[in-house]
Amino acid sequence: SATTCASDDIKIEHVNLVREGLRGQYLTVVGTLFNSCDRPEGVKLHIVLQDGDGQAISTSDPWPAGTQNIPPRSEYSFTINAPAEYRPAKSLQVTVAEVMEW
Repeated sequence: SATTCASDDIKIEHVNLVREGLRGQYLTVVGTLFNSCDRPEGVKLHIVLQDGDGQAISTSDPWPAGTQNIPPRSEYSFTINAPAEYRPAKSLQVTVAEVMEW
């Protein structure tokens, strides 16, 4: 139906790989997405952490809002912790993997 939301209706406005801790041992993915749909949607992301050569070293598929829907026509900021063993990550790619109304 025309009211169905698609992955393309969720825009990733910006995303950063942030290092924290004394030795930069904690990695977090911080970003903002925008639900451009006319209805609330849950969003699943696909995150690929890459090393200095652009090779994938870790992937994850988190739901940044958990089981909550992101309200229609609104922005949602998120922080996702990356496991410490992926410290060598230098860059990342984030895409919208799935949308679903909870």
